Amino acid sequence: VLGLAETGSGKTAAFAIPLAQRIQPGGGIRGLILSPTREITLQTKAFLDYFGASHRLRTVSLIGGLNMKPCIVVATPGRLLDHLERRTVRLDKVEELVLDEADHMFDMGFMPQINAILAYLPKIRHTLMFSATMPPEIERLAQRFLKDPLRVDILPPGRAASGISH
Repeated sequence: VLGLAETGSGKTAAFAIPLAQRIQPGGGIRGLILSPTREITLQTKAFLDYFGASHRLRTVSLIGGLNMKPCIVVATPGRLLDHLERRTVRLDKVEELVLDEADHMFDMGFMPQINAILAYLPKIRHTLMFSATMPPEIERLAQRFLKDPLRVDILPPGRAASGISH
């Protein structure tokens, strides 16, 4: 899936609610969401805590050294790669990968870390990529990471998001 929509339009809900419904608790880390910043990581985790509670899902954000047995990990690429290299986390059972705010991750120079993380993931998995913008670099990224994606584009043509403040 390649999802394009304005900031504040519900992209997090578009991937978090289906993940909470599809992933079964137990058996290790089954979902991975990569976010460009600590703030987005914490917001996504809070959303998953809320919607995953009725499914008994445990979610952890890898921005500090938390040791839990989660079903879903929400992390920044650098911090996750640090855990992978220290062997404090395993991703060999991941079924769902989400690249959230892909345009920001590209702008912030996270591509080397993302490429390294992909080597730890199973080749067969669902991969979803969400972005507020679709510059040519992100289009090429989608072609590289996604296989025959369904594209959902609700970006208004030619204008920035209105009423959104950061």
